[in-house]
Amino acid sequence: MKNLRRIITFLMVVALLLCCIPSVFAATSLTYQEYLKLSTEEQIAYRATFSSNAEFRKWYIAAKNAYEDAQDKITIGDGNSVDISDLINPPLGSGNCGENLSWKLSNDNVLTITGTGAMYDYTAETLPWGEHVGSIRKIVLPDGISSIGAFAFTGCSNVTGISIPASVTVIGNHAFAECSGLNNVIYAARASVSATSSAAAWNKISIGAGNEALTGSDITYAGEVRISAATLALEHNISVLYKVKKATVATYGFSDLKLVIDFNGTSTTLTEYTEDGEDYVFRFRNIAPNQTNDTQTATLYATRNGATYVSASREYSVATYCYTQLDRYNTEAYAEFRTLLVDLLNYGAAAQAYTNYRTDALVNKELTAAQAAWGTATVPSLRDYTNTKYATVEDPAVKWKGATLVLQDAVTMRYKIQANNIEGLTAKFTCEGNTWYIPASQFKPADTSDTYYIYFNGLNAGQMRSLVYVTIYDGDTAVSNTVQYSIESYASGKTTNVELSGIVTAMMLYGDSAYNFAN
Repeated sequence: MKNLRRIITFLMVVALLLCCIPSVFAATSLTYQEYLKLSTEEQIAYRATFSSNAEFRKWYIAAKNAYEDAQDKITIGDGNSVDISDLINPPLGSGNCGENLSWKLSNDNVLTITGTGAMYDYTAETLPWGEHVGSIRKIVLPDGISSIGAFAFTGCSNVTGISIPASVTVIGNHAFAECSGLNNVIYAARASVSATSSAAAWNKISIGAGNEALTGSDITYAGEVRISAATLALEHNISVLYKVKKATVATYGFSDLKLVIDFNGTSTTLTEYTEDGEDYVFRFRNIAPNQTNDTQTATLYATRNGATYVSASREYSVATYCYTQLDRYNTEAYAEFRTLLVDLLNYGAAAQAYTNYRTDALVNKELTAAQAAWGTATVPSLRDYTNTKYATVEDPAVKWKGATLVLQDAVTMRYKIQANNIEGLTAKFTCEGNTWYIPASQFKPADTSDTYYIYFNGLNAGQMRSLVYVTIYDGDTAVSNTVQYSIESYASGKTTNVELSGIVTAMMLYGDSAYNFAN
């Protein structure tokens, strides 16, 4: 009995001592860089020291932001931190505009206010950025600013839109006077302000005289309308599927949903969506392989009781998705998925090299050695299945002159035909039980008056080796032979081509891994 008590006492002392040893993963002990250097198992252990995933995410974002901010600064003299960007491209001006607010006007004419609290009131003559008001094109206000001072943005006629944070309670006299270009105002651009209260909160702001340019603009309210998720669809090129919860739309009575995508300088508005279980799904199509490292910004709009509401914008890229999933699914249980992601990144990089697009930022350059090894290493075996007489008709009115691929924007088949008259013709494509019809109105003139191109891109990523059959019809009558062709057929003849071998090999590896994963 005495021995038992001694053992229990010993174990209690050991446990007490262990409790007193500080954890190497205390929630405040690591920097962002230190966290990234941990192994996967150590990262998981570190995350477990937080009370919840939300708390870990909060730490992660703050640590990452602190690290990135530090990269943009350099210390000169007695601890004075200076933005490196300001040294390279000095701002047009900067200073204080409130007790706890500061301003900076970049040389590309963006006026950025930072800090919290009230802004000073000015006159047209005392405005610190007054000599530049005619050239300012954008104004950025921080969440935490409580007032916009009198005459603050008078004369900013080139500013077309502005986001007013929900923290603003006062807008001074003539703050937006002579802002003739202003036509879009977003209010309460933060998720904590609900859609049902944003309009009421806007109406409570004290807005001084001389702000007709502001009050006469279209007001868009931020609120519970939001993008709930985004994922990829791998087709002849790449699509992003943006999802919106049906329950959110129903709960707040939203209607007229539209998704605006800003991508590489072009804005696309999507108004059509499909239903998938609990979600409405918007599909943003036609992301070329060489654009997998490019960021798109998606913003959801909806109406309620005649007012327009807007979501927080969501940034997304194919590269971000791939690297996130590679970090998350890094065990052998997900081998096919890992291979698909790495092969997709390699294909994107090969497409960048082929099109000479952003070759200084190849999308696969961030792969670790271990991740790179997950990609397909074996050069694929390829065959040419082209058969221009798979099925024949007597004395065809339409003759086949060739078939190839167009690789600039996507994997698109291009067929060339010869015909004296294409009026009323239709090209019928079949592949693995699916059928597509392309009317003559979509045929494109080729190099002579009687030749035309027909473009087909109905295949998904896993159908690089699938056989496609195409016949030209006049009504219900076949007027051409049936051609058998495939993406693999094209690739088989290009593996020794110095210019094309890299992209076609990467394309086929990606196609094979997409097929293996899907099946």
